[in-house]
Amino acid sequence: MVPGRARPATRQARRDWQRCESRAVFVEERRRYEQRIYQVIATAVQSGDLRGDLDLQDATLILLSVANWAYT
Repeated sequence: MVPGRARPATRQARRDWQRCESRAVFVEERRRYEQRIYQVIATAVQSGDLRGDLDLQDATLILLSVANWAYT
């Protein structure tokens, strides 16, 4: 959870990425981060630690959404 006094700055940072000058860099870094999470989940499926019928893309987005929700 973000401490109370940091919440306004966190909210602003979450909005500003869409307008920042280096948006392309941000988007590429986000894509690479999502790909790493995807690979972790795919490895767990391949090893049998997670179900084989798991939709990897959905699982990736759900995991990232839960982490984002827990952070805010």
